Amino acid sequence: MDKGEEGLFTPSGRFEFPIHGFSGFRLEDKFDDQNTRESLLRRRVIHLEDLVKELMVRLKIMEKDNEITKANTEVLKKHYDDLENKVCACEKKREVIKLK
Repeated sequence: MDKGEEGLFTPSGRFEFPIHGFSGFRLEDKFDDQNTRESLLRRRVIHLEDLVKELMVRLKIMEKDNEITKANTEVLKKHYDDLENKVCACEKKREVIKLK
């Protein structure tokens, strides 16, 4: 995922996109070099938060794609119904011509 598409959760729980490279309230730059239990847990939490954020962005994209697909399906159905009506009208004209 591109860095520009990444969003952050605010303390109030809202999902926002970062402004001017602000990285939110994450502690990823405050790790000690030793792999202490606490630092490993922090890294894991940050990794999981990143995964959740990425999934939220993907979900929003999928919702938009779903709306577009639904609208396109409705348009295609309308066009299909119009064509079906035209074909029925042509067949009726053909039957009338055959009867004469």
